[in-house]
Amino acid sequence: MSQSVAPSLYTPQGLDEISGKQRDFFSLDPRTTVFFLVVVNVMVLSITNQLVTVIGFIFTVLMLVTARSRKFLIGYVTFFIICHLLYLVVQPAFPNVAVTIFATFGYFLAKYSVALATGVYFVITTNAGEFVAAMKRMRMPDFLVVPIAVMFRFFPAVYEEFWAVVNAMKLRQIYSSGWGAFLHPIKTTEYIIVPLLTSVINIGEDLSASAMVRGLGAPANKTTIVPLGFNAFDAIVALATVAYAVVAILVKVGVI
Repeated sequence: MSQSVAPSLYTPQGLDEISGKQRDFFSLDPRTTVFFLVVVNVMVLSITNQLVTVIGFIFTVLMLVTARSRKFLIGYVTFFIICHLLYLVVQPAFPNVAVTIFATFGYFLAKYSVALATGVYFVITTNAGEFVAAMKRMRMPDFLVVPIAVMFRFFPAVYEEFWAVVNAMKLRQIYSSGWGAFLHPIKTTEYIIVPLLTSVINIGEDLSASAMVRGLGAPANKTTIVPLGFNAFDAIVALATVAYAVVAILVKVGVI
């Protein structure tokens, strides 16, 4: 009679089950993800040429496709196209001050939307345990690693708390729709923003205490059971990121 044996802690299968995430082909190592995020942000936000922004947009769209983030991807593509239409089509067709101001906002919002997309990809594909393990492998100091690791828990907690407050207001029939909150900003501040700020303070204190209990700031060397390692997709993304940086620099100096 065969007996099922639980996967050992020291086998790859056991590590994957304990870490809570099965690594597949499109799962990047956190170090590759950080490299992609930093390079794309620096190039898009520091170079004004539209070609660099468009290439960065296409790059981030492909990365979000691999992350299977359909809802954000649709909104991101729609928003980027609208911003570019304002700048490239509407502004030349109606050259007046008001349209020029909106087109200028569209130009900068398109750039910042690419930066936001890299951040969303990073949050979707990387959890706190993977990030801390990768940064420790890179010998990064705790004063950089610990705050970012806490932020991984902070924003999802704030998001859930926000919708909890909104649903409580709807249950009490204070707001029937989102337009009600927009049309009554004073009431919105009183019934939503103030409770949310109180919850944010409590969340921050709880997460700080949790980080101390877990020993994130302890001076001793720490071990991890999170599986790290580079695969073929890491190599593809790293090479594509380097190629994007080279093209952006060539555009900057006027070669392209």
